[in-house]
Amino acid sequence: MPQANYITDKYGAKCEIADTTARATAALAKQEAEFNRQLAANIYPGRDIATIEALQGELDEYGSVRALLNARAMAGDFRHLRPGDFTQMTHTSGKTWEVCIGEFDPYFNMSDQPLPHHIGMVYREGWTSNVQWNTTNNNNGTAAEQNPYLASNIYKYINSTVLPEVPADWKANMLDFRTLAETRYQASGALTTSPGFAWKSNGKLFLFSETEVYGSPAFGTQGYSQGMDRPWAFFKNVENRVCKVNGERVHWWLRVVVAGSSAYVCCVSGAGVAGYASASYAGVRPRFGFLLGAE
Repeated sequence: MPQANYITDKYGAKCEIADTTARATAALAKQEAEFNRQLAANIYPGRDIATIEALQGELDEYGSVRALLNARAMAGDFRHLRPGDFTQMTHTSGKTWEVCIGEFDPYFNMSDQPLPHHIGMVYREGWTSNVQWNTTNNNNGTAAEQNPYLASNIYKYINSTVLPEVPADWKANMLDFRTLAETRYQASGALTTSPGFAWKSNGKLFLFSETEVYGSPAFGTQGYSQGMDRPWAFFKNVENRVCKVNGERVHWWLRVVVAGSSAYVCCVSGAGVAGYASASYAGVRPRFGFLLGAE
């Protein structure tokens, strides 16, 4: 329906009759309500944070989306942001990655060393190459490190190859993710189930757990593979469980090992469903998460 904004008097002068500010406010409220509906239905596609109108003043103040997000994370202030909203991070290799809000305060005040306010972030794409979770078909920890993930080849790869590429300003704002992690080791032989857990640091850049992606363990050891983990809203939109590289679907590793096996590790299939692969399989990629909110 056409809307009249003014009338013209007998002298040809325009007289405003519409409250354009109220119209703009109403239009924005309608748009926000639609975004909330999509989020509740787990179909919200996300927005480029740099384009969110309500944040433009703060973006001017902070100078970058990263700085704004980190300040908001530390303050526990998540207004005008939603899981699925995204920005860009350019690694020192020159490749630009889309990183998305995964969850707000997923582990606030949790862990043996309470975590401060934070924003959980997710890389949209999988890593540029496949990486073996372990170089042998072994999903156990070691005497020195009983958590299988922290003892793995992929953990070493993340910290020796991937993390050094993360730009210094982003890296400085990443929290150390300390969580309750499964343990699986005995000197007498390989275990097929994780019999316990312990407080461990996953570092600044980490792989996800089944619980974070699906809401509960699927193939991991019940209880011990879950620890303090909780579902992330980003993955409730099942489209986000499908990981692509250059437009092609890929399998992606999780940090949890399979119960009932000493050789298999949990992963997400190219179709976005729970799966597993042998630890030394060279056809799966890492996909990373991190917690933003460090001073």
